[in-house]
Amino acid sequence: MVLELLIFAISIVAVISSVDFTSKSISSLADRMGVPKYLVSTIILSIIVSLPAFLAMIYSNLFNVPTLGFSTLIGFSIGVLTIVMGIILIKDEVPIEYERYRNATFMWAATILFFVVSLDQLIDRMDALFLLALFLFYGMYVYYRTKNAKEYTYTKGMPFNKVLLIPAIATIIISVFACVAAISIMSYNFVIPSALFSLTIFGTLLALPLIDLTKIFKAPILTFDSVLGSIVVTLTLIPAIAALVKPIPYNLNYNYGFLPLLFLSIISLSFAISTRLKSKIHKKTGIALLASYVVYILLILFS
Repeated sequence: MVLELLIFAISIVAVISSVDFTSKSISSLADRMGVPKYLVSTIILSIIVSLPAFLAMIYSNLFNVPTLGFSTLIGFSIGVLTIVMGIILIKDEVPIEYERYRNATFMWAATILFFVVSLDQLIDRMDALFLLALFLFYGMYVYYRTKNAKEYTYTKGMPFNKVLLIPAIATIIISVFACVAAISIMSYNFVIPSALFSLTIFGTLLALPLIDLTKIFKAPILTFDSVLGSIVVTLTLIPAIAALVKPIPYNLNYNYGFLPLLFLSIISLSFAISTRLKSKIHKKTGIALLASYVVYILLILFS
């Protein structure tokens, strides 16, 4: 138990630091190439920060514990929407314009679609096509908004270490493998549900690098967009790709499946409605999101 916990702790630190470095490097590279900020925030960096969750799903299938990967997606998404978004809103006030409201709507739509295709406890290739279609629609919307938003274009690139970029990505790949292996061993040897670990500790820790997006994007609105974009990517593109390779079966019990999915759907809908009704969201909303995470943990542990 001690050895597995040590491996997990070292690996998760390596994942968090590597994702942070990779995000900053990719952002700087896009900066130098003149890629629009809106595209970087909503798609490119969203894919980068969601990479560990994708790898967790792939590896969990290799270990024949697909529920671990499925639960990681849910835990990651809840951590991003409650903890990360909560901290961002406590630090900065975000005005709600057309892009913000639409991105929140896409986030909610991705959550609901993921919930619906998950009810039969199997994400197959047909489900993957539906998920992929929503992501492509989201990508088309981002492209349209980018094309018509010249104010989001980069002007000057920041220096970054090209040599360390590939080793950082390799570290993510290896470290996530070690995390999944450690969780699987602990679950098997000590009868600890892997889903419980993924829905809480693992998923939440993987969400933490998104907090540092505030240093990449000086404008809070772009950080806001990137956080919502990461949830869209996590709940559409990631399960779609994984299911196209191999259908994903899992155990959707009440405590570690249906209840977390229902909670994610409710909190995402509430957040989307909030962005529609308010001209700006700020500290109060952030506190409410952080409080909702506490409620979520209590529901998981005591239901």
